[in-house]
Amino acid sequence: MGVKSESSEDCSIPPSSPGTDYLIEHQRFYFDDGNVVFQVEGVLYNVHRYHFRDSKTFQQLLFNAATNGGAGGPIALELVRRADWERFLSLLYPRQLLGQHDLQTAEEWLSVVRFAADWGFLQLHEIALERVQAVATPVDRIVLAREHNMRGLLRADAARWELVSRNEPLTLAEGNRLGMEEAILIATMREERRMGNTPVNPIDVDRLDVKKEEPH
Repeated sequence: MGVKSESSEDCSIPPSSPGTDYLIEHQRFYFDDGNVVFQVEGVLYNVHRYHFRDSKTFQQLLFNAATNGGAGGPIALELVRRADWERFLSLLYPRQLLGQHDLQTAEEWLSVVRFAADWGFLQLHEIALERVQAVATPVDRIVLAREHNMRGLLRADAARWELVSRNEPLTLAEGNRLGMEEAILIATMREERRMGNTPVNPIDVDRLDVKKEEPH
């Protein structure tokens, strides 16, 4: 099996298959002084073991590779997506110091939250979760919590309450992202609040009985 260098860090590379002739060295994350090589979707990453010392899962993976006689070859991460892996590595190897990160969007940071949780990187999990909270809008938090079943972590109830208590109504774009049911719930809560009724506890909002109007 041959190895060739990746010509561009951002180029699109299809997932590898059992018959792949070449593995590609990642332009940014293949270090000459790295001491462990991982393979994700046909791309090789030569990185440093000390970054993985706090993950019992990775330590077990490295131990199994050495025990099975594979210490000299790449360790394949079969169930890992390349995008998630590279976002995670961008935290281990930032382009800039002083808290500057490559990741910008809530979706990118949430990718790291999931990866760090799955692989047992507790400190990075907390850092990524804080960044999600910092960059995500209330609509982002509600939508991402629903899509990834992370309502508690993303404080979706508090995000919903932010939309209820703000002065501006939902925009059309926000309503489209939230979906009809969620938008109706928020509109109902806003109307209750405007009428001076006791605001609905956001934790109980899913128990609101929102019914579609019957056709006349």
